[in-house]
This record gives sequence, structure tokens and C-alpha cells, in this order.
Amino acid sequence: MRVLLLYPRFPKTFWSFEKILELVDRKVLLPPLGLITVAAILPQTWEFKLVDHNVREVTEAEWEWADVVIFSAMIVQK
Repeated sequence: MRVLLLYPRFPKTFWSFEKILELVDRKVLLPPLGLITVAAILPQTWEFKLVDHNVREVTEAEWEWADVVIFSAMIVQK
């Protein structure tokens, strides 16, 4: 089973840490730990790819590669 883990982009809000990220010259502050935890409890024989939309977009090849797509979000990422 091939699983694509998606984390949506944060809009420019208080919760996006936009100014802090500029100060430290980064696109994200932390990895999406919820998705990483889900991947850790799924069978080890499965293949995983993680795409954080705050870093880059999903490629067409990744959409075609995936058998299952799992995503996580916070209310501000609607």
C-alpha cells in the first residue's frame, strides 16, 4: 500500500508564525507530527510520502503513485 500524507498550507494568520519564519529564514517551524504519528502506527510494509504544502505542492506523479491519501489539518487551514 502506498500512502501519500498531506499537510495543508497555513493561511496568513496568528497561528501561521509568518513573522517568526521570516526571522529564522524557514518555510515551516515544525514537521506535521500528527501525520508522522499516523504513519508510525500503520503497517511497516507500507510506503509513505509526506508533502507539506507550506514547503511545496504535490506533483502529478505523487498523486498517481498513491493508493491512499491521508491528510491532517487545523481549523485555520480550512
